[in-house]
Amino acid sequence: MSTVISAGPPGEARSSDLMSPSSSASSRRARVVIRHLDPWSVLKVSLLFYFCVMIVLLFALAIVYWVLGSMGALASVSSFVTEVTGAKKAYVINGGWIFVRVFITGIGSVVVWSLVNVCLAILYNLISDVVGGIRVTLGESK
Repeated sequence: MSTVISAGPPGEARSSDLMSPSSSASSRRARVVIRHLDPWSVLKVSLLFYFCVMIVLLFALAIVYWVLGSMGALASVSSFVTEVTGAKKAYVINGGWIFVRVFITGIGSVVVWSLVNVCLAILYNLISDVVGGIRVTLGESK
């Protein structure tokens, strides 16, 4: 009992028969040219990216502030500043004030750098009209 399975009409070569053993193990490739970047898409991705970077940096700053507070470094700095300035009232490092200012500065930076990216996308679109864009080879490995 034997079964014969035909891949196509008789006499027609299959694509796997036409490829050499080395090319069948290689990957598929496609060459594309990036000619246009949509500024609206660049703005959305940039806002999300820079906001995530800001949140990560804010959490890192919170961890550093917590560690310095746990070690007593903030209290030492406060007492040192009080001694140096000769103030009658003790100097206090206010973490809430610091983090509010850092957050506001971070939001401003997110907006500014996202707008810079949009300007760069518009500039890329103008330049790619002249030079034809960037050629990229996309590959799929097996």
